[in-house]
Amino acid sequence: MPTDLPDWDAVAALEAAEAALTADPSHLQALQVSAAALRRLDKHEAAERSEAALIARMREFPTVAAAAEALAGGRAAEAQQVLAHHLREHSNDPVAMGMLAEVALRTGRAANAEALLRRALTCTPSYVTLRKMLVRLLRHQNRWDEAIALVDDGLPSATAAAELLHLKSTLLGRIGRNEEALGASAAGLAIAPTNAVAWLSHTRLLAQVGRRAEACEAVRRAIAANPEFGPAWWTLADLDPAAVTEADIAAMTTVAARSTADDRFRIPIHFALGRAWEERSDGARSFACYAEGHRLRRRRVQHDAQAFSRSIERGAESFDVSFFRDRAGHGARSTTPIFIVGMHRAGSTLVEQILASHPDVEGLAELPHLAQIAHRLGAREMEHLVTPELIAKLDAKQASAIGEAYLAEVRPYRHSDRPRFTDKMPGNWRHIALIHLIFPHAKIIDVRRDPLDCCVSNFCRYFAQGQGHADDLGDLGRYYRDYAEFMDRLDVALPGRVHRVTYEQLVDNLEPEVRRLLDVCDLSFDPCCLRFFETKRPVRTPSAQQVRRPINRDGIGRAQLFAPWLAPLQAALAPFATDV
Repeated sequence: MPTDLPDWDAVAALEAAEAALTADPSHLQALQVSAAALRRLDKHEAAERSEAALIARMREFPTVAAAAEALAGGRAAEAQQVLAHHLREHSNDPVAMGMLAEVALRTGRAANAEALLRRALTCTPSYVTLRKMLVRLLRHQNRWDEAIALVDDGLPSATAAAELLHLKSTLLGRIGRNEEALGASAAGLAIAPTNAVAWLSHTRLLAQVGRRAEACEAVRRAIAANPEFGPAWWTLADLDPAAVTEADIAAMTTVAARSTADDRFRIPIHFALGRAWEERSDGARSFACYAEGHRLRRRRVQHDAQAFSRSIERGAESFDVSFFRDRAGHGARSTTPIFIVGMHRAGSTLVEQILASHPDVEGLAELPHLAQIAHRLGAREMEHLVTPELIAKLDAKQASAIGEAYLAEVRPYRHSDRPRFTDKMPGNWRHIALIHLIFPHAKIIDVRRDPLDCCVSNFCRYFAQGQGHADDLGDLGRYYRDYAEFMDRLDVALPGRVHRVTYEQLVDNLEPEVRRLLDVCDLSFDPCCLRFFETKRPVRTPSAQQVRRPINRDGIGRAQLFAPWLAPLQAALAPFATDV
């Protein structure tokens, strides 16, 4: 029963396989031949049944079970030895190949993992778990077109089509191909119309392209599919807090009070309730809900405020005038990127929207690449900056190569020929020394907002991941202080290098501040930048709705509603003398 020859007779092979399976329903080679023959005959559903039976049979092998146990226990070397022995006897076992690929990934051998996964998918194209595993690997390497093509290759699947369409939509959305993403998402929902997660993803895509009313309808579909789905409740409250009804509050309160409910759902529900009570100007109830959401979140997201402060202080001390003077001339010559940094919720999306309204600038939102570069250079945690010792090792050629690599990695996100683009990842303030070394001629914009309003806005925000400093008012204030002091020290080391935009000044003096911003970025004045709210572009950050409205003072003074409960935050912000 050949499976590897290009011209074998599929009908004859299928007949032989079926005869063997009649005698032994778990005959491994027969299952493999049956699946391959059925695929050649375009009988995909039947092929998937054969592949599913093959996968189930392989999982029963004692050697595979032993390898799985070793992997679960963190014994990668033992798992590799067991799997290698097993594959000598069962060379086309997709389960073992997938597990061996996981071992390879854990030990930093991505190329080996990729080869194993591709081979496994050749044997069993419907093995969605492995297809998704390979997609993740390609995505982490910024090989977006290959990842999307891999998903497309799996779409003939009858049982996994909706799941794969959802995955395709996610990939397309991540690189800003929103209309294509919406098409894939709609196609998946047509197959599986009760998938709450898929409806929520569809909601976010609609919100990003400014179709707010449709987004609100879509998120209601997500809630109807799963009334306990906390992320959907938060998205509704974030999209349109005025649309949250008393009945909605009652439904959320019931779920939030249920101790047996999944914390992953309860946490965003507490934030949604906080937003609903804030909309009703009930500071006490609102703050209590936000605080409970953070209390639950602290059990899942860890933040060591002292360690973070030490890391930032060490960088501030090392990145001095002599450090940069000794490395003058390092880095790529490009002036293409404009980096927008600062605290989350400080107004960086507004600044990006203003710049992206200029005909020479493409807004790319929050790009992950600088953090990935920092991680590759040896940053111990993605949230910490690269240590001065690691940056100090970079010579001029290496710094230039890193800058060029960044530009190459960003290319799939670009969808215009505009000469400039923005990278609006707020946390990149931690990487300004790195930015300066790899792009000495790129513009850096630091967006500041009233410290208390900014921190309260962070406290009132549900962050699905990261931002652990926001879960405690004292830690949040300390984080702001670390940021501001670090930036002030860099102003001394690199005078004039970073242009500062103050949110309140931008609101009160829009045209003068915009002209100053454009001048710093070497851009001519364009009146479209003053009418930024009319600019049609996807906005993939939480402030998407705000920047589609004219400039306003709605976010100024937000902290006042919560004044009685802000003592720990005010104490941490004492150097800034912020009052409410």
